[in-house]
Amino acid sequence: MNTRILFIAMFIIAVSALVQISASAAEFEDYSKVLLINLPESGVTLNSYKAWFRDRPKQTFADVLAYGREKAPIREAGYNWGFNYTNTGNREIVALQVNVLAINAFWEYADTFAVFQGAYFVPGKTVERSGLISFQGDVSALYYAVWVDKVLFADGSVWKIDKDYLLKTIEEGYSIDINEEWLSPEDVVEINRDTKFREQVQTTGRQPVN
Repeated sequence: MNTRILFIAMFIIAVSALVQISASAAEFEDYSKVLLINLPESGVTLNSYKAWFRDRPKQTFADVLAYGREKAPIREAGYNWGFNYTNTGNREIVALQVNVLAINAFWEYADTFAVFQGAYFVPGKTVERSGLISFQGDVSALYYAVWVDKVLFADGSVWKIDKDYLLKTIEEGYSIDINEEWLSPEDVVEINRDTKFREQVQTTGRQPVN
């Protein structure tokens, strides 16, 4: 009986500690509108995009369970993003770039960033990635436009989105006027660069996605 009481007490203490860790920093998941712009010609379909902001570093509940409180990593503060996309075409892809335009709560420009993947991407494969990026002090982003900007196929050909079409689609989607300069990323986050991508670059002598 005493052992059972001790076990319950230890369990309550552990849960309380974990709750305190989770509550030590606030995370604000954007209650936002996301405009996913998909074109069949790219060979890639964006399935989802998620954004959330953490106001200061913290240990997550899952990390504490996995590593213990002393060894659990500290998740950095800042703006977090998450993608899910699929090669829905019939060609192998060597590299691609996905761009994100963020507009703040006042319908003003917040930032544009890109996620670059330099890795073999076969038809039917789905990729899910997430990361952290600074929005240069503007954390009030609530509206996003997300699109596949450039694709390098295994045969060496390159597909790029039509900027005029992109501009028109975003303006119609949000009923606002935007500057064409907003479409160009200020930062590029690289999530992968494998051997086949490097071989492709050596063959062509350039990186056409840059």
